[in-house]
Amino acid sequence: MSFPLSPEVTLLILSHLPFPSLSALARTSRLWHAFIETNELEVYRNAAIRHFAVPSSTPFDNVKTTFSQRALAGSTDWKSFCKVQLPIQQAWLGKSASDLTYHGAAGENVYKIKVDERKGFIVVTTSMRQRELRITDMNTGELVWALPEGYVSEAAHCEYHEGFVVFNRGSDLEVWKLVEQDGDEHVHAASSPPDEAQFRAAATANSTFPKRKFTPWALLHPPPDATVSAFDLAYPTIVAGSSTDMHFWDVPSGSFLQTINLGAGSGELRCLALSADGIAFVSDTLSLRGFSLATGLCVFDIPSTQYSYGDNSYTFEADENQTGWLPDAILKPQPVLHRLTSATPGRLVDQFWSVRLSECGSHLVALLSSSRVIIVPFYRRVIDGVKSFREIALDIQVGSPQGISKYLALESNRIGVATVRGIYVLSLDFESCRDNMIYPPTIVTTRAACFSASVGLNSLTSLQLGPTGIYFNWFTWSNPGFQSVSAQKLLPDDDREAAYVKSLSDERITTRAENGDETVEVSGFQHVTYSLAAYSINLAPVLADDIQEADEEPESEEQ
Repeated sequence: MSFPLSPEVTLLILSHLPFPSLSALARTSRLWHAFIETNELEVYRNAAIRHFAVPSSTPFDNVKTTFSQRALAGSTDWKSFCKVQLPIQQAWLGKSASDLTYHGAAGENVYKIKVDERKGFIVVTTSMRQRELRITDMNTGELVWALPEGYVSEAAHCEYHEGFVVFNRGSDLEVWKLVEQDGDEHVHAASSPPDEAQFRAAATANSTFPKRKFTPWALLHPPPDATVSAFDLAYPTIVAGSSTDMHFWDVPSGSFLQTINLGAGSGELRCLALSADGIAFVSDTLSLRGFSLATGLCVFDIPSTQYSYGDNSYTFEADENQTGWLPDAILKPQPVLHRLTSATPGRLVDQFWSVRLSECGSHLVALLSSSRVIIVPFYRRVIDGVKSFREIALDIQVGSPQGISKYLALESNRIGVATVRGIYVLSLDFESCRDNMIYPPTIVTTRAACFSASVGLNSLTSLQLGPTGIYFNWFTWSNPGFQSVSAQKLLPDDDREAAYVKSLSDERITTRAENGDETVEVSGFQHVTYSLAAYSINLAPVLADDIQEADEEPESEEQ
């Protein structure tokens, strides 16, 4: 018996199958086994493109340089690559094993965390007495580089992208660059060069830590009257914002680019995000706005005063039976309920606390103070007048509307959200949100149920997502060093789970002004400040060598 279709058409059809179906199909007959074996490179390359976000023009050798060691886990070809990616993908959904790592070398009082999984390190700044910037190897736990203690401002914010670290020194911004080849230590930005304090700190740090080095690249100076309260790095551009303006620099040269005035009536600045196509987004206490770098004009403006932000709204449902919870998975499924909503007249006053943009620059995610996430897929459609904001925005109430938001992160098609009620991951296929959308987009949500202590959630100041992990700071009683703990040893607390389930039925609390406006009321928890350490939930704990082959040749003959 032979196939009625050409190999090209058959391969195209197979590319649409779920990845596990390929091995199942190979076991059905010798004919299918032979076809898949003969066309193994094309079959698994197509699977990598369709299911695991590999660009279609990428050869496998390039995958080995663009994916992290953890994400590859010893992959040697497209087939082993796909077999590694599947459990990672499933772990994000709470359907496969994960574990927890404590990164003791990151130090105590961790304030901000940035991650580069491809290069294999974690960047942290610390608060309180230590005042450090430390970099640890995420695979070995080793401290590989650190600036001298006391050099960094207390509770310094930091950003990281493409080998550059940026942190604030007062209203100035220090830029440091990863040394990746000989000679890098002697090259600096032509404009806004580093100062002597940076060079002295570099000499101390690089002599102490010779294995991994950073070199001072630039010292950026905003105008003297500007007090910088937020900044963002989207290589090759840095944006820093004050109460009245945004200032932009070119990272490679260190040269100042432009200033954009935020205009009258701006609220208190909370967060900045810079897109690859030249839009700078500002979230403040009054609105979420986007400014064109080309014209300096506001091209996107959403006030934080709406009862409903999108036709598609989502809320969390209680699941007291814990359906689908796996004992070896830290992330647990959180049921989500979708409903269609209409615009409600009146004003519900909230605050946009954070905004994030996808790496591709097409999608926007914002976080309101009341544990509410607004997703805007392909946001350019709003700017270009193709769609209204309400038509395409997805409005998600993340747990109780009474709990205050803590942090927002975005990586690929996953959104990380921390509130005083929990740590969550929202997964969304952005491609399903295009103009020809027939069904409401599906948002799959998981929750790190074992991280429910109010003291930890209320103290959390950083949350990052990588391709294979969730990174955050959490209170700790002692320093156990670098160690990993399986999910089976991290059981959710029964009393806290009961309180969480009850909180999902909370109603929004508001106060009403004389003019009829309602203002949301949110709260955290009273707590004692504890030392915060760096932790990660690892979603790629299995090496490729440990993955069982599932497509051996079937014993029966083709019938």
